[in-house]
Amino acid sequence: MSEDIVLDGVLAQDTTQFQRLWSIRESAAEAAGKTGSVYKYDVSVPVPKMYGLVQKMRERLRTAGLLEGDGQPDGKCRAVAGYGHCGDGE
Repeated sequence: MSEDIVLDGVLAQDTTQFQRLWSIRESAAEAAGKTGSVYKYDVSVPVPKMYGLVQKMRERLRTAGLLEGDGQPDGKCRAVAGYGHCGDGE
């Protein structure tokens, strides 16, 4: 957090809390699917580049006419979100 890469976070204090946090992470794809079709990709990138990946995807979808602003409830593409294995890449 000292480098402003992460603004806030939670670190599990025990196994039970870890399992609960992991359950939230695992439900992200299912929750996203509740709004319609979901395109998912699984990549490992260095933490400082993670949000740039989301920004680049938004730019490409806007250029293709699939995303308006940061997404519209009735748009072709409703949102672009990054989640998952932040920190796996180096």
